[in-house]
Amino acid sequence: MGSNFGSAMGRRIAPLLAVLALWLLGTATLVAWLKADNFPPAWDVAWHTSWSLTYRAAFDHQSLFGKLSTLASASHYYPPLVHACGAWLLGLFGTLSPNWPGLSTADVVVLTNIGFMGLMLFGTYAAANRLYGARAGVVAAFLVLTYPILAGQSRLFLLDYPLTGLAAVVMALLLASRGLTHRGWVWPLGLALGLAVLCKWSFAFLVFWPLAVALGQGWLRLRSGDDAELTPTRLIFNVGAVLAAALVVAGPWYLSHLGATLHELGQSDQTWRIDGDPLWCSPAGLTYYARCLLSQQIFLPLALLGLAGTVRACRRWHRHAGTDQLLAWVVLGMVMLTPVANKDPRFSMPLLPALAVLTASLLASDDGRWRPWQGIVAAGIVLLGLLQWQGVATGIPGLPARVGPAWAPFYAQEPHLARHPSHGEWPHEALARDIARVTPAGGRVGVVPNAPLVSELSVRYWVQRQMMPYLMDRDRSLTVEKASHQGQAATVASLVADRYDSLLLLTGRQGVHAEVAEATMANLRRDWNLFAKKYALVSEYKLPEGETISLYELRLTDDKD
Repeated sequence: MGSNFGSAMGRRIAPLLAVLALWLLGTATLVAWLKADNFPPAWDVAWHTSWSLTYRAAFDHQSLFGKLSTLASASHYYPPLVHACGAWLLGLFGTLSPNWPGLSTADVVVLTNIGFMGLMLFGTYAAANRLYGARAGVVAAFLVLTYPILAGQSRLFLLDYPLTGLAAVVMALLLASRGLTHRGWVWPLGLALGLAVLCKWSFAFLVFWPLAVALGQGWLRLRSGDDAELTPTRLIFNVGAVLAAALVVAGPWYLSHLGATLHELGQSDQTWRIDGDPLWCSPAGLTYYARCLLSQQIFLPLALLGLAGTVRACRRWHRHAGTDQLLAWVVLGMVMLTPVANKDPRFSMPLLPALAVLTASLLASDDGRWRPWQGIVAAGIVLLGLLQWQGVATGIPGLPARVGPAWAPFYAQEPHLARHPSHGEWPHEALARDIARVTPAGGRVGVVPNAPLVSELSVRYWVQRQMMPYLMDRDRSLTVEKASHQGQAATVASLVADRYDSLLLLTGRQGVHAEVAEATMANLRRDWNLFAKKYALVSEYKLPEGETISLYELRLTDDKD
């Protein structure tokens, strides 16, 4: 009997140890990648890192109540969960000189992804194990670790990777609740749901149909009478418990930011015009996220395996209650995202854990026997995953950057936003020091280009990092803005009238969608003599690509008064 007990414990613990090993492997490779990379944060990454710096500065010398007040008030748009985690790590490891040698300030906040990676791995394992067994659980966890877009996004400080980790936990808890009928799981489910919405508001759209399908499953259980303890009152109570727990966690922030959030959502939903996203009702818009799955997220071989797993799971639907919830995550999640005008491959990342579970269903076996074709599938998944994971991290010698067509490659090194480590000599730290030196306290910095590393978002991060002690002091901190007048090209007169105390220009291309920046540069070149009378060159900074950043300060003339 003792031998049987030990064997049973081994069968339970071994898969968990395997998932733990995957987490440790992911952590080690993430830290090694960050230490090898010195690329400055750009655009959205810089923006999110700036929010963590803002929270970090506000948390200094505050009581617990003060910290909670800051979380509720500092951000007018993004919920605070991920940024607050980054701020906590900045306090733990240091800001300007992190305790881990080789890591920068921007690297420290990326370490938050280690925790969310663990949630993603164990959440995905738990969901797959519940439906298809431990073997499928380990494979599903391996898939979400090595999916190309998730591997690449794990090295960036954005909201979508943490949201994917929380989505995996919500998925596992939703399945464990057995259609919201298990009272012991509904409270943790509500808590996880609230945390996910505090990560990003879009999760409310992604989780709507899985929750609805689970509720339908619970209603069918109630009608069937299989559970004598299940009553309409108990089902209603469980649904209320989920919503109440989520509201306790996320409600205070959203209630205090409702107007601002709705306004910002309306503004952000207009960026599709700038980005060139397709209309949702067009063929390109209706198929956008399905096409991203092939071209930007997991590529053709793993997509075909996912399709095969989905078909097999549907054929065995009656044996595995919860398959309908997984389909709701993947298919109906894409449907919910499609009408949103602003589109991006990152936005559907939280659906990938459900796809990984469906893929791993290929390895499910009712009698526990390991069939030869399943061994071939498992080996193929491991080889594909390791190949793609290494390709996204550093590339593989002898293989081109992409194998296969761009719309559905077999292998590619750069899924959405992914890149290999940078080893360039970037001048941004010296630039930030000079901006802080020549710009008076409370002054304004104007940025003309919208290039990835020379935009108001990226420069704001470097200025905030340089001026951490003054970040929350409105009289001393610097304001970094686009040097344009209500979206129009700036002239020398408007730059002076807008009281930009210092100004950044860039040679060459002015960035993406930079018509205003290019027109501004044309205006400055036309009136260069007048510009030189108003602004003095402070210094120039060479970028590894060959372009030059020029920093100017407003001359001390009567015009400044």
